[in-house]
Amino acid sequence: MHRCMAFSPDGKYLAFVNELTGVQIYDVAKNQIFFTIDLPRTKELQWSPKSKYLCLYQPNYAAKKGDDQAKNSGPQPNVTVWDIESKTKINELLNKGAYNGFIWC
Repeated sequence: MHRCMAFSPDGKYLAFVNELTGVQIYDVAKNQIFFTIDLPRTKELQWSPKSKYLCLYQPNYAAKKGDDQAKNSGPQPNVTVWDIESKTKINELLNKGAYNGFIWC
């Protein structure tokens, strides 16, 4: 089952959440999965305007299975920003209230 999906603004990628494997970034031109992010409980995703970054949101209750450290140290960051080309997480923050999307500047 797919929770959410979105094409990048340039149409190069399709990002979707698969509850079994996580967030998958599909390269449309190559017809293959380009990158997988192990966050299967992601509820929302949003591309930056130039398709360079992808922002992912997980509800506060969505700690990874078996993550005992998260239970003991309080709420963990639940909004992450990923650089798609380098396949790296570049930022994370904790959103405690209602999530209304990410503001890109």
